[in-house]
Amino acid sequence: MMRQAKHANPQAVASLCENMQPDFLVSPSGPTFVRLLKECITSKDLERGTQIHAEVARKGLLDKNVNIGTTLVDMYAKCGLPVRAQQVFDKLPERNIVSWTTLIGGYANNDRSEEALWYFECMQEAGIPTNFVTFNCCLTACRTIKALDKGQAIHSEIERQGLLETNLVIANTLVDMYAKCGQLNEAHYVLIKLPLRNVITWKALIAGYVEYGHYKKALDCWEQIQREGVPPDAATYVAVLKACGMLGDIHKGEALHKMMESSGLLEGHFLLGSNLVSMYSRCGLLAKAQHVFDRLSVRNADCWNSLLGAYAENGHDEKVLKCHEQMKLEGVSPNFTTLICALNACGKVKDTVKGGEIHKDAERQGMLEEPVLGNALVDMYAKSGLLLIARKIFDALSVQTIVSWNALIAGYAEHGQGRKALDCFEQMQIEGVSPMLATFFFSLKACSSTKNMQKCEELHAEIERQGLLDSNLPIGNTLIDVYAKLGLVSLLQEVFDRLPARDVVTWAVLIGGYTEHGLGEEVLRQFQHMQSDGIGPNAVTYNLILKTCCTLGILAKGQEIHAEIEMQELLKRNVLIGPTLIELYSECGSLAKAEEVFNKLPAKINACWSALI
Repeated sequence: MMRQAKHANPQAVASLCENMQPDFLVSPSGPTFVRLLKECITSKDLERGTQIHAEVARKGLLDKNVNIGTTLVDMYAKCGLPVRAQQVFDKLPERNIVSWTTLIGGYANNDRSEEALWYFECMQEAGIPTNFVTFNCCLTACRTIKALDKGQAIHSEIERQGLLETNLVIANTLVDMYAKCGQLNEAHYVLIKLPLRNVITWKALIAGYVEYGHYKKALDCWEQIQREGVPPDAATYVAVLKACGMLGDIHKGEALHKMMESSGLLEGHFLLGSNLVSMYSRCGLLAKAQHVFDRLSVRNADCWNSLLGAYAENGHDEKVLKCHEQMKLEGVSPNFTTLICALNACGKVKDTVKGGEIHKDAERQGMLEEPVLGNALVDMYAKSGLLLIARKIFDALSVQTIVSWNALIAGYAEHGQGRKALDCFEQMQIEGVSPMLATFFFSLKACSSTKNMQKCEELHAEIERQGLLDSNLPIGNTLIDVYAKLGLVSLLQEVFDRLPARDVVTWAVLIGGYTEHGLGEEVLRQFQHMQSDGIGPNAVTYNLILKTCCTLGILAKGQEIHAEIEMQELLKRNVLIGPTLIELYSECGSLAKAEEVFNKLPAKINACWSALI
């Protein structure tokens, strides 16, 4: 019978147990049941394993044979039922290092890391010795939940037992644990102390560097791998490709591409293909990304998603939607990521027809319960101006996060329904959802459109309380702009003076505010301060100064600005400056100069003719 269990396939082995003769003809031994259970583990056959459990219990073998009990614990754990495994474990008459480690591993490998570490403590309290397998399971648990303190304590015990020098598996897991916890210096220190390291060791460190944004160090490790002659695997290539993409290092990226092709790894490997497409995209080489994609022998949803993401990141939303259509034509089913990417593109180009089709696809696939997809739908409809539909979907969301609130508030603010945007902001706060930067941007815009000075000042106070003016210049620029539109000139200057840093946009918004309220002398004074601060004006600022010169009739200053504009060739690149210059010369009586400017303009829009007439 043992020979049959050893050489039969899992189904045959399981049926062997099921079809056993009565006890007086055949009485299976403990080793036979262990072998049968191991075959159930291999085939993940929970039903048969449960039947064997019942037979073992009926025969009373659990009270006599610790190996059967331990194998049952392993069977339930490997079939994804760690609690059932624990129930068997609790009834074992005797628990040894193997049964404890099996239970701990069962919890660790089923995303129940807290329980795994708790049972490790129980094991230690029971005085059961540990081995490298126990430590490996516990380090896996520490890695998953980033339990650094416990991981460090286990590291100390591993060092005490001298396991790092003799066991590469546990060394690799230790490096990975430190890397996942963000302790990259410690991960590197462990790695360089190892007498032997392989691709798994290096991969753990490189992946950690990439995850925490240390892309240059990831590439340094890659160079060291090559010097040591360690053959990279697919996962290492994936991590290094990500580093190349984030750094825009096309030279190393292309070298990696050649290595993958020469090694044959790229052939039929979805993950490598999709990451190669993403790398070229991040380096700004969309044509190359498309070329790589076209050459992939097999393209699954992830490969398509990398191409869609490439076009999305570079603002080619129409191409995103074309790729989505082509993907379906080739018989590849869009997945969750595909639908999110396509919905975002629909929102940006305001394609509600296509967006509605994707909405139906998501509904057919049962994805509407996913909060991220729900948020994307709210955003798409809100950006497209279909605010009633956006609100209906928003109200149906199982969880309304700050992302969904932002999408709705932005939709109302962008489509002239500022009052509703501010109502949403208030309701959001009542429900205990804290605003983020984007929330303030859109709410301030709503204050501007509704002329709500009180709410603007309340938002300003909250922005100050959160310290956002000290860390985010765009929010300061927006606040200045809103105060200007509300006519609160003293407050716009107060915000400007409060900012720790100012860029050309800040100055342009300030000068624009004074221009809007006819404070020409203040406009020129601030322009002088801007130049003293070493900030070079942009086309918007020049246009504002020219308007002020026109209003005040200051031709000399206008001519000075005109000379700077000519030097920077801004007339060729900005259609708004020409009409303002023509108007300045016309209003100041220099009609010949106005006509000269008119004749030199590369494009003569209606405003140019109006200014000249």
